This record gives sequence, structure tokens and C-alpha cells, in this order.
Amino acid sequence: MAPSANATDASPKRNAKAHPHRGRHVAIALGAAAVALACAEFAGAQYYTDHFVPGTTVNGADVSNLTTSQLAARVRKGSDAWSTHVSGQGLDVTIRAADVDLDVSPAAYARKAKAQTDPAR
Repeated sequence: MAPSANATDASPKRNAKAHPHRGRHVAIALGAAAVALACAEFAGAQYYTDHFVPGTTVNGADVSNLTTSQLAARVRKGSDAWSTHVSGQGLDVTIRAADVDLDVSPAAYARKAKAQTDPAR
């Protein structure tokens, strides 16, 4: 009895002849996927050289994905608004940042915070 058309189509030799470049196409697809993953890893690493990683807090404030410049701006705003109130024994005074020339060097503060989160530096 002669083999049916379906049986001969399913033979490995016949499929190999029908798709002679299948192995090369698979290799190219896997290579392209590997390159795409490497590019994504590189892009992420570059992004986080100047950004805080998700879940990072500084003095209890969430700084996830902020740049060091953005953290410095927040520190500057907070330090400019700083004040304290002292009262007792006939004294009742509020002291503000401008009254005492408060200088916290926000850029240095942000760089130091970033350095503490990046063990490679």
C-alpha cells in the first residue's frame, strides 16, 4: 500500500527540504532577542546612573525615579521653608532659615544620597 500524502508530508526529511533555512531563521530570531535584551539592560543602567531606583527614600521621603537635580531642588525648597519656634521663660520667638543663613548645600546633599544608593561609586 502506498503511503498517504499526509504521511510523506510529516517525514522529517521532507520538512527539512521544505524549510531549508529554518535553523538560520531561528538563530537570527534568538540573536535579535538577545541584542534587544542587552540594549534594554544598557538603557536601564544608563537611566539609573542619575536617577534613584524605585523604592528609594531619603529622610522618609520617596525619591523613586528622581534625578539628583530634582532631589536637590526639593531639599532647597525644604531648607528655604525651614523654621523653628522657641518659647518659654518669657521667650517666644520663631527662627527662620533666612534668619540664620541656613545653608544645606542641596546639590552636595543629593550627590551624597545618590552615592549611598549606588555601591559601584
